[in-house]
Amino acid sequence: MKKLKIKLVSYKTNAISKKNITEICKLKMEHWRFSYPSQVSWFKKNIYKHDIHNCLFYGKKLIGYTCLRKRKLNLGEKKSNYLLFDTLIIKKSMQKFKFGKMLMRFNNSIIKKNKLTSFLLTTRKTCGFYKKSNWSKCNYEFFFLNHKVKKNKILMVFNQKKKIKRKEALVLLSA
Repeated sequence: MKKLKIKLVSYKTNAISKKNITEICKLKMEHWRFSYPSQVSWFKKNIYKHDIHNCLFYGKKLIGYTCLRKRKLNLGEKKSNYLLFDTLIIKKSMQKFKFGKMLMRFNNSIIKKNKLTSFLLTTRKTCGFYKKSNWSKCNYEFFFLNHKVKKNKILMVFNQKKKIKRKEALVLLSA
C-alpha cells in the first residue's frame, strides 16, 4: 500500500493556480454556509496579489488552509505593515490528526520569515488553541476600518516587535 505524503506549501495570490483556488473555496464551504460562487466572489474581492496562502496537502488533496493577508495599520501617526491571519481550516474528516498544530507551526514560520507582526480575530472557544501556538491575547483597544467586528471577538497577536501602550488605539486597515 502506498503511503501518502504530507506537504506544506506557501503561495502568493499571483502564483496560485485556479485549481488550488477552487479547492480552497470548496474547503471553505465545509465551514461556512456560503455557495461556491459566493466563496469565489469573496476571494476575488478580498484577496490581493501579495497575500499569502498556506496550504496543507495530504497526497494531492488539499486538507488545510490559511490565508495571511498583507495589510496596513495605524498606530497614532505611524503606519506599518502587518499580516491579517485569516481562515484557518482543516478538512472536517482530518481534524483528529493534529494537522491544525502542524499548519499553525508553518504559519508562524512564514510570519517570522516575512518579519511582520500578525493579528487574528477569534472567540473564547478557540483562544486556547492559538495560545498553545505562541499567540498572545491583545489587551489594548483596536478597530478595523471598513470591517465590523462582533463584540465577542478577541484580538490576538504573534511576532510583535514593539509593545503597544494601553492608551494607544490600534487601527487595523482591513482593505
